Amino acid sequence: MLRVVERVLVILVALVTTSMASCIQPRPPVSPGNLDDGIPIQWPAYRFPLPIYVEDSVPGPAQTALQMAIMRWNDAVGYDVFYIERIVDWTWIGFYETYPRGTIPVTMMELGSTRDGRTQLGLCQYTTSLRVPGMMIHARILIDDDLTRHGDLVSVFVHELGHSVGLTHDPNIESIMFPEALSSLKRLMPDDIEYVRSQVTGEYLSRSSVD
Repeated sequence: MLRVVERVLVILVALVTTSMASCIQPRPPVSPGNLDDGIPIQWPAYRFPLPIYVEDSVPGPAQTALQMAIMRWNDAVGYDVFYIERIVDWTWIGFYETYPRGTIPVTMMELGSTRDGRTQLGLCQYTTSLRVPGMMIHARILIDDDLTRHGDLVSVFVHELGHSVGLTHDPNIESIMFPEALSSLKRLMPDDIEYVRSQVTGEYLSRSSVD
């Protein structure tokens, strides 16, 4: 069997910041998902629920906030979208090559500020397949390790989990996917919920299309 060629797409649109953006680009008209060469990014249905691997240095309050964010997504979608699989040490979680396909590691580290001086509270990176454009293979969530900067860590996790299932920023300030999530009304919007649900139910990709 030929080995699938993969590439890592480091997506920095997953920033959660504490200041208002001066210019917000509208969402792609084809779907609420991020785009990979014009194709919506999504997970194949058989990957769900997506296992989350948490770095062992993530403190208890942050783990609790993550669990609450997971429950919020699962309840809204009506399916188990995420679950915490295990706690792992940094040396194991730190490299894409060392964790299984279809997992989402969560780590905390100093993220600093963006180039324009905005506080960066979280970001999401993901890997997609070259053989099946737009198919997610891995996602990874990074959260700033200074918990005093967050204010509402649950909402930060909800926002980043949204990115991990292909959601892009929403210019609607009511949405939790607003670029500055903590400045939003923190709602999970119906189109976002439906986009995630369509992945879980296999509306976008079927198992027959992947290896």
